[in-house]
Amino acid sequence: MKKELVIGLIIVVLIVGGYFIFFSKSGTVILECEKIKDNSAKITCYKEVAMERKDLSVCDALDKNYRESCYVGVAFVKGDISICENKITNEASKDACFSSVAATKKDFSICEKISATYRIERCYKYVAKEKGNLLECKTFSARREQYCMLGVAVANFDISICEELISDGDKEECYVDIAIETKDSSLCEKAGSWKDFCLENI
Repeated sequence: MKKELVIGLIIVVLIVGGYFIFFSKSGTVILECEKIKDNSAKITCYKEVAMERKDLSVCDALDKNYRESCYVGVAFVKGDISICENKITNEASKDACFSSVAATKKDFSICEKISATYRIERCYKYVAKEKGNLLECKTFSARREQYCMLGVAVANFDISICEELISDGDKEECYVDIAIETKDSSLCEKAGSWKDFCLENI
């Protein structure tokens, strides 16, 4: 009986001790963020801590103007769609959140929760980039198919898929994305009006 009590006390001490170690580390990092004078760098610090800890409460320390973008980051790393639905009110931020979670979970259906059509199409690109399955793109309609193909092209660094795209704008975006991913400046020559942007980002 005495032995069991001692073991129980040791377990409690380890659990409580572990909690305080975690709290101390988290608190120390947050205090370090608070010491940063540059506001932009401070906000970035809080977001990084929140994402690392997967902890929404860290975001709550931010001004409301920056809080929701922090929530998006946590939703992304957790793959938690409920954060998008319950914590975010701004339409653009909510759409960005759905898009991020869709990419994390590799789930095209989540894209359909997005309010703006052009953002839905973009979401298909991000999910396709994670999945890399060209055959799946053929099951989608019009613009969704094209953005899906674009994402697969970038995922596989396959410029032949870029050439299959219908819109010149989509083709150019495809070349730019692959050029930046592969650091191949020669592809920027095919980027049209995006050429300078392409070269600047390699």
